[in-house]
Amino acid sequence: MLKQWISTKEPYPVYVGSGLLSEAGNIFTEEFSELPKKTVVIISDSNVAPLYLHQAENSFRNIGCNVHTYEIPAGETSKNWALLGQALEHLAGLQITRSDCLVALGGGVVGDFTGFAASIYLRGIPFLQIPTTLLAAVDSSVGGKTAVDLKAGKNLAGTFWQPRAVLCDTDVFRTLSSEIFLDGVAESIKYGILRDQNLFADILNGGFQSRCASIVSRCISMKGEIVSEDEFDRGTRELLNLGHTFGHAIETCSHYQVTHGHAVAVGMHMAGIAAKRLGVCDPTCSGTITDALLQLGFHLECPYSPDDLYRVMLRDKKRKGNTIDLILPRSIGDCVIRPMPIADLLSCLQEQ
Repeated sequence: MLKQWISTKEPYPVYVGSGLLSEAGNIFTEEFSELPKKTVVIISDSNVAPLYLHQAENSFRNIGCNVHTYEIPAGETSKNWALLGQALEHLAGLQITRSDCLVALGGGVVGDFTGFAASIYLRGIPFLQIPTTLLAAVDSSVGGKTAVDLKAGKNLAGTFWQPRAVLCDTDVFRTLSSEIFLDGVAESIKYGILRDQNLFADILNGGFQSRCASIVSRCISMKGEIVSEDEFDRGTRELLNLGHTFGHAIETCSHYQVTHGHAVAVGMHMAGIAAKRLGVCDPTCSGTITDALLQLGFHLECPYSPDDLYRVMLRDKKRKGNTIDLILPRSIGDCVIRPMPIADLLSCLQEQ
């Protein structure tokens, strides 16, 4: 088992390894000593619950927790106000108090949903993250961003609320479809493009097949470094949005039929092209990114028009008045935050 710390204002541990889920309660208690005295509500979804909920329940019951469970429908469309309100009413009906704890057992949707519920119920209660997708493990389970979607776009309502701890059991990735696993690969290769040429190369050379826990841990470590520099997303942390400004627009236009990682892969391809045309990157960088994504199995054609994407991107949370921040690569391992005038955004999209 690999253990590392996320150095936010209140630091917390992340555990990565094989066979951890059945021992989750014991492992969390190492740093969360009061956990056995708490009532725990495990929130999961309709895909994950039949596979792993019973195992997670037992791990918490075995340390003395009073355990309840709550299930939401699988999929991005569950991140909405109506379901969030129902979950909060359920917590109130159980008489959950500030001394109790929520547990997110699932992918990024469950993590965002549970973290947001924890942040606003009784003005904030503790929660734990047990990501069950590669994407959630390397990205959304760490860093404290929580959210639900609005009709206008993705993650437009949310809070910063750090978990007390995160546990990533790499064994659970075996039940992911190849397409869902690829979602996480996109987020992982993102870290290589951002800050680590060696990680970029390792992923392309089959690192997930031979060194999955190590790759996951390296991604988490890099995200932890960036989050510790800028916990509340006012500067450096925006780098983590490489591919996301374009990608979120694609997700929204598709009504979330295009999954997050696949949309981000297209977004990174588009960011590379934009960087080349704006003279931001070295001559080979854009092609290297595109070739890598194709090698990993992504389809990079954007099915939506520049006008469609433009209308959605105007509502992106990275917009600041008359500019929007694009994250653009300069070379593999080096990216920059580039404010773009809104007046130039449509032409940037038309040049893709």
